[in-house]
Amino acid sequence: MISLMEKRFNEVIEEGLNFFKLGKYDDCIEILSEAIAYARLLKKENYLLKLMIKRADSYYHKGDYKRALKHCNRLAKYIDQMDENDLIDFYEIRAISLAQIGKYEDAIVEYQHLIKIPNNKAQFKAFAGLGLVYYHQARYLHQEDKYNTALFYYEKALKQKEIDKRDISMILHNIGMVYYEKGYYQKALLRFFEVLRFHIKETLPYTYNEIAKVYIRLGNLDKASEYIDKASIILANVGSKNQAEFARNFFVKALYYKVLKEYDTAIFFFKLALNELKDREIIAEIADIYHELANIYKDVDPERSIDYLAEARSYFKMLK
Repeated sequence: MISLMEKRFNEVIEEGLNFFKLGKYDDCIEILSEAIAYARLLKKENYLLKLMIKRADSYYHKGDYKRALKHCNRLAKYIDQMDENDLIDFYEIRAISLAQIGKYEDAIVEYQHLIKIPNNKAQFKAFAGLGLVYYHQARYLHQEDKYNTALFYYEKALKQKEIDKRDISMILHNIGMVYYEKGYYQKALLRFFEVLRFHIKETLPYTYNEIAKVYIRLGNLDKASEYIDKASIILANVGSKNQAEFARNFFVKALYYKVLKEYDTAIFFFKLALNELKDREIIAEIADIYHELANIYKDVDPERSIDYLAEARSYFKMLK
């Protein structure tokens, strides 16, 4: 007969996984923490490891990369007990979180671990992840040659077997980001509109934000406003699924108002974005915002501009 504790244990696991599917990551983390406590009391070692990985994954999906890494570090001592799927999830969460906080070389090491796993899923994640790391190095460390390296790995990812439409759309989105940074705006738009044809609802705000950025660069502010609004509406409806993407939407709004020369409104949105990103220590994007603020204040308040520029430089120096 199942004890009351074991019954509750099974209930909270199911509840936690449902919260994860719904994107309610705060609720998922709370419930999984309860499940982990039950797993320890009931000595269910086979469940414990997977629940701990899922909790780290929830922090990653929430955009709280620092906490995702903290929980992965706790998991490192169990690495010999992990099966192939556990290892793939573990290395991926660590790699992406490290990249997001600007530790690019450390992220590359984690992706190299993934490449060594003889599994199509692992190979795809490694190549896709390496593409994104090299994109970040090109974008934020001004290592322009790394854009081509990023494209090389994205193409390798697309050649992997058994990848689904979500995987393909993610790679096309990231290729679009490379084209945007290289100034190939029409090519970028083509890739982003290819992504939209897959209609993966939870990733739509990411792509809408990027399309808006392209239209801002092209000077088509009506179209930019349209896609900013589309992203904002979806993000408002999903609540706190990923606060980092809220910050990126604020950032794009700020760019839009900067082009309109409505500087007070631009500053307001830059600072909203800054608050969200600082909480999550997303170093590269924080540096970007300080640089944008420095440019706005350059003519009207040179001293403040110098202060913001110093902040930008201090954050850029943290990137490795």
